[in-house]
Amino acid sequence: MNRIMFVLGMCAALLLMSCQHAPQRPWMADLDESTVYPLSAKTAEIKKHLDDMQQYRKQGKMTKANEAYKEAMESLDKLQSYYIPLANARGHVAAAFRLSERGNYFMAKEELTKARAHLAAVQALTPKNLQEQIDSIFKDTVTIENNLTIFDGKTQEKLNQIAQKINQLIV
Repeated sequence: MNRIMFVLGMCAALLLMSCQHAPQRPWMADLDESTVYPLSAKTAEIKKHLDDMQQYRKQGKMTKANEAYKEAMESLDKLQSYYIPLANARGHVAAAFRLSERGNYFMAKEELTKARAHLAAVQALTPKNLQEQIDSIFKDTVTIENNLTIFDGKTQEKLNQIAQKINQLIV
């Protein structure tokens, strides 16, 4: 009976030890934050332009209505061609972080490739003064992808820095 209790006790101890989680990494806002406040602001801006357009049309002010429509379309174009691709790029960098943290380097590299595809789409439409920042982010993702064989503090910090740079472009 004592042996059975000893074996059961050992099994319970092993079970408890195996249930312990790895220490959690600190929360990194640039990687973990999934809200996109600038996108919400842009959407509100577009709605305002459309509301203005509707009011001007009701008042018979077609020139002002056309101007409001034009402003709404410009804001929508910027949302689609700049803000959303940058937010998607940041999401792919965050996914690369999580995957590499778990040792799935192949999939992490694929996420970095996807991030670069979004950055390339933005770069073609970005003003010259911001193109250098996008070039820097693009090169950083290539460097990490080429060297991603282990997840260490350096990789963690570099991915967080990339997310910070993207966030700066969004804001």
